[in-house]
Order: sequence, then C-alpha cells, then structure tokens
Amino acid sequence: MQIAGGLYTETCVTPSWYEELGSGGRAAVAISKLSPGSVLHTYARHDKQAGVERLQLLGVKVHQIAVKNGVAFAYFHPLSNPYIAPSPDHILQNDPIHVFGKAVLRFGFMEGEAIVKAERAVYDPQTPNTPPSFFKNGSTANELALVVNEAEAIAIAPNFDAVAACREIISEHRTDVVVLKQGTRGAIVFEASGSERFIPAYRSETVFKIGTGDVFSAIFAYYWAEEKRGVFEAANLASKYVSRYTETRCLTPSICDDHELVPVGQTQLHSLRLEGKINTIGRRYTLEEACFRLRELGTKVVCPLIDATQSRDDNWKSLLVLSDHLDQLTRRRCIAATREGRFVTLFLETGDENLKMELLAERINVISDFTTALYHASWSALSA
Repeated sequence: MQIAGGLYTETCVTPSWYEELGSGGRAAVAISKLSPGSVLHTYARHDKQAGVERLQLLGVKVHQIAVKNGVAFAYFHPLSNPYIAPSPDHILQNDPIHVFGKAVLRFGFMEGEAIVKAERAVYDPQTPNTPPSFFKNGSTANELALVVNEAEAIAIAPNFDAVAACREIISEHRTDVVVLKQGTRGAIVFEASGSERFIPAYRSETVFKIGTGDVFSAIFAYYWAEEKRGVFEAANLASKYVSRYTETRCLTPSICDDHELVPVGQTQLHSLRLEGKINTIGRRYTLEEACFRLRELGTKVVCPLIDATQSRDDNWKSLLVLSDHLDQLTRRRCIAATREGRFVTLFLETGDENLKMELLAERINVISDFTTALYHASWSALSA
C-alpha cells in the first residue's frame, strides 16, 4: 500500500495524549501488520524525527520531503476543535509529492499535496473548507473511492443535504465509491451502480476519538484497494477496526473476536435529554460544550437549561446527566428516570467505587470520560 499523508505532532489535555502521527503516520501504523512493506509519502523535518523512526521500526518505508517546520494539533478533549500551530494561513507550502501504485491512500495535507497515479485510489480530503477534487492537481485513478464526513460532502455539493450530496458526487465527480462517515450513526456507502448500504458503528466500552477517521480510511483502503474485497465488506471491517481502536488506542487491534462487537442501530427514534448545572462557569461551560458536541455528532438534544423553548419536549427516552459532584437530588433524578424506563448515562469524573456500584445496580451507565459519556448517550438515543 502507498500512503500519502501528514506526519504531525498531536497532544490532548484530557485524557492525556502525546503522539507524532497525523493522518498519514496513523494510517501507516494501522496497516503495518496487514500490509508489510507499505510506504508512507510525507513531509518531515529530518530522518531522526520520532514519528519517522517509529514507522521504520514497524517496517514501514518512509519517503519524505524535508521541511523546516512541523505542524502540531492540540486538543482540549478528543471531540474539541484542535488548535493548530502554525495557524493554517501561515503554514508554508512545499513542492508536491508524487505517488505511483496499484493501491494508494491519499489524505489532504496541511503543508503541500500529493499527486497520485493509481489503479485504485482512496481519497480522504480531511477538510470541510471546499475540499479540492482528487483530479484537480493532475491525480489519476482507474477506480476512485472518496471517504468524507457530512460537512465535507456538503462542501463538495453545497446545494444538497449530506446523503443527496454523495449521490451528486457519484453522478458528477467521476467517483466510483463514496463512503459517508456519520460518527455515532455509522456510515453509508454509495456505488456508481446505484447501490447504497448502511454500515453500522460498533459499540466500545470507552471512546478515544482522535484519529478514528484516519483508521477508518486506512483499513477501508487496505481491504478495498489492495485486497480488492467488496466495498461494503471493506467498510464494515473498517468500522470494526475503529471500534477496537477507540477502546484500546491500539492502532493494530485484533478483530478475530469480532462476534462480540455490537452494532449500533441506524434510526434515531427519540431525542436525548441533557441535564446538569449552570451555577458556575465550569459547569455552564461543560453543559454548553456537551450540547454542542452532541449536536455536532448528529444527536437531537433537548437541554432545557440552555434552550428554554424546548423545556416541554417530553418525547425522549435517553438521559445524559453531567455531574462533578453527585448530590442526592441528582442521584434521585437518575434513579427515577431508569425506573420510568429511560436509558440513563451519568458523566461522573469522581466518586468512590461503592457509589458507582450502587448506581450500576439501578441500571445507570456511570462514565468518567467526557467523550465516552457523549458517545454512549448518543448511542442510547439511537437504540431507544
């Protein structure tokens, strides 16, 4: 497999995370066992750069163009928008990278671009700001698969919703396959033949979000472009690998026990009610952030403390409660909701094990990680 993608520094405050991966580096690690001898084409500061050395130890060949300055992404939490240094407007552009191969995975770069000539190519543009066409820079492919999220699909075909945009891309953009990633709701695969199929997301006990899109594209590219498996099978295997990665942070997870993976339903039947407190700036910020990120994931959220006009909406079956200190009122609220037949997720960063066991006995899903709590709550709304 030939991979063209960035090799960037990544940090996260909570949970603590520091890596030198980026889209290209992460994808290369993810398929290093599946496709020995894979090649990463990237920009790097020097041969002794930590990310380069790590890849070489895994047997990945690294072809690089030297640059003076690297690029770093800093996250507060895995769902937050990253701070990028230097700012995108000040990142110097370098000569393009040329990549030739039977199977090529091309990511969008911050500091340049890749010109690809492939039999089968997978293109993940990695930007919602009017992603450039795969062919615009002279790239060619006998067969092309485009992997996009909803914002990217709409940016490419702005007169449509995300699903209709993918159909438009198939029709008008010389693309054989489009994979539309929908976060907690899984993905939809579109083929030029007119076939469409839903690919579920798979549940995981914990969710580490940084890099999930890179892993999906890497595994999909390996199975579809290199192994030449069916597009739906390749996308489903990619979704399973992502589930393992989010739970373990391991980039080369085993899915030999994938019968244990539980798919998430496709249709969202009910709203998710979000509750917390807003009497301090920290509590207000956390509630606002959770509400925004859930809606960004595509969840229909009812939050009376933020959206007073929605306070009478009782058509919900799932509840997410944010608590930095579990008082008796909040505890009773959660227990009452479960006894009414609601699905309850409680985000509680601190608390002794006896308290957590008591709440679990009441069928309350107690989670101490912010991103995991949002994903579990969103999944419960899909399954309600």
